[in-house]
Amino acid sequence: MRVLVTRPREDGLVTAQALHKMGVRSVLEPLYRIIFSQTTPELSPPYQALIFTSRNAVKAFGYRFPEVTAAAYCPAYCIGENTADAADYYGLDPVIAVSGDGRHLLEQLKKDLDPTKEPLFRVIAEGEEDPLAAQLIEMGFQVTTVPLYTAQPIPHLSRPTINALQKRSLDGVLFYAPRTASHFVQLVQQEEGLSETCKNLTAWCINELTADALSPLPFKNIYCAQEPTQASLIAQISATHTSHEGQENESSASL
Repeated sequence: MRVLVTRPREDGLVTAQALHKMGVRSVLEPLYRIIFSQTTPELSPPYQALIFTSRNAVKAFGYRFPEVTAAAYCPAYCIGENTADAADYYGLDPVIAVSGDGRHLLEQLKKDLDPTKEPLFRVIAEGEEDPLAAQLIEMGFQVTTVPLYTAQPIPHLSRPTINALQKRSLDGVLFYAPRTASHFVQLVQQEEGLSETCKNLTAWCINELTADALSPLPFKNIYCAQEPTQASLIAQISATHTSHEGQENESSASL
């Protein structure tokens, strides 16, 4: 089985390694380039917590504030083990890894923190909507939201990926965010006849919002991870891969 990985390159390599262990081949097609901010905003501690919902947010923070550790300021709350691992790498301590998505993180912050105490420091991408910060503010928290990086969309699919789609040499595509899925739709639709190639593809999505963004394209199957985590998404692909191998074995046996 051969799949297209749409994550930014460094994250895509991590996903490709996980797929390789299952015997699934990957084609990397990063739909966004991550560009770190070249300006350094001021930190005004104390903060009650640092909040990260992606590895890129942690890396942008580490890039801009290499001398800072959370031990000097506050705990770092992270969605997922991968984000938490990045926080550990940059020396943030303590690091609290929250499984799930923004809803689970919001519940954990509500449980652990006090709206009457110091503000929260939240790292986002330039131009990114931040419903998490909005909900925290509604709950009475003070939130300092700082864009430290830009997710720059690629203007068109690479020629190797277009060729792979046209030749039907891919089995599916992985999507980790609604924005990425929407951008993929746009890129496919701008190439004449490319939308029809999706009839042979399976899409694996991190959540239902991401799956919904793919509705303009005629995918053969669209699967969602049972939990909004990479581990759950990889498990979903593994199940599909096992079924795919079983079908191939049955076909070989009947020849």
